[in-house]
Amino acid sequence: MADAGWLRRVAGSTMVGVQPGVLVGPVMAMAVLGLLAVMLRWTFGTTRSMSGPNRSGHGDGLLTEVGVVPTAESAAVLRRRLAESGVRATVSPGDTGGYRLLVFSGDEASARTVLSRNSLG
Repeated sequence: MADAGWLRRVAGSTMVGVQPGVLVGPVMAMAVLGLLAVMLRWTFGTTRSMSGPNRSGHGDGLLTEVGVVPTAESAAVLRRRLAESGVRATVSPGDTGGYRLLVFSGDEASARTVLSRNSLG
């Protein structure tokens, strides 16, 4: 067999110019950053379905469409009428033109009642 003393000499020596504990800090920092990256990816990752607004004509997520009008001015008038009756509403541009009046699902019946009153005046 070859001289086995070289293994004892190499294993017992340190790298030239580097103290044994100097690498512990950077290695720990990299481990913490890696763990943080994994946790953030798990928390805010894009594996969940993040679909956009529902453009099927029935509403946008929690909102339900209660009417479509041709101009922004008429949408503003109807939105103001709903607000005066205590119904929260918003206006969104329609896919095929016009403006959609949107309310929360729980306010849909009230909104339809308010909009059906005085529809000609």
